Order: sequence, then C-alpha cells, then structure tokens
Amino acid sequence: MPVEGLHIRRAEPDDYSALYEMFSSPTVFPNTLRLPYPSREYWRRRLSELPESRYNLVAVVNERIVGLVSLDTFPNRARRRHVGLLARSCDGGSVS
Repeated sequence: MPVEGLHIRRAEPDDYSALYEMFSSPTVFPNTLRLPYPSREYWRRRLSELPESRYNLVAVVNERIVGLVSLDTFPNRARRRHVGLLARSCDGGSVS
C-alpha cells in the first residue's frame, strides 16, 4: 500500500532524537529484541559511531521519521562474508 509523502534516505547522526522518540513508542518497542528504555545518548552513539559495515536507512513521512532499516555486513569474517543481517522497525501507528 503506497504511503503519500514517503521517502527513504540514509540515517544521519542528527536523527538520534527522532529515533529515540520512535523507539519509545508503546507501538514500536514491544516488537523489537532490544533492551528496554535506551537513552537518547545510546541513539546518538549508534548513529554517529557506525562501523563501515553497517548501513542505516530511515523512512520519512511529512518530515517525521517513521521507520529504520539497518543492514550489517561482515566483510572481515571469512566464513560470513556472504552474510548480511537485516533489521527493521516502523511506527505503523503514525503512517496512514
């Protein structure tokens, strides 16, 4: 189902506050495997101290972040070079 005004872009370090808010939502957090109540500082570090093998994209609707996709690769691990880890979360309550 198309969402009007949806666009995807690479996550920026300044997105940490919006992701903190999204993951604090009772409609988002219970559907993750994360430890509860991560701080704003956690999200700031997660976005600003990225390893070269991680790619983060955000979904934005009306200038509000409503989703995050992370792709982790393993280029330096011989037995896992062909493997990727994909994680996604979205705030379905804010997209209509």
